[in-house]
Amino acid sequence: MSRHVGTGCRMVLLLVMLGTACQRAERFGDTFPADGATLKILRDQAGAFSNLRRPVKWVMHDRRSLARAPAEIGPVDFEREMVLVVGAGPTPSPEYGVRIQRVYRAGPVLKADVEYSYPAADAAPSPVAASPYHMVV
Repeated sequence: MSRHVGTGCRMVLLLVMLGTACQRAERFGDTFPADGATLKILRDQAGAFSNLRRPVKWVMHDRRSLARAPAEIGPVDFEREMVLVVGAGPTPSPEYGVRIQRVYRAGPVLKADVEYSYPAADAAPSPVAASPYHMVV
């Protein structure tokens, strides 16, 4: 299975406004990252098959929103953490993929680099459709 990461397929996902994150940082000391700093991804879950019927970019701040997630990600402390979900939506093959590469602070917002991957041009067609996703805490 060869994979090709498309050039120009990197997207930036806007996550949260600084005000909300600063309120959390005030409660937990200086844990809010400096401008330009990369945030540590605590855990992730990815797969080629999900119930996502359209492309999505979600930020989940509470248990209620987590119920929409395409998979389990384990316990989340929503006082300190959030869940990011990206999904490519339906694809003609499980060789398509989506991945959150990095989460970082850019001025007054947190952003994530999201990368989409595609099968090689000479890849044989797949008889199985998919709906790839990636979730991070």
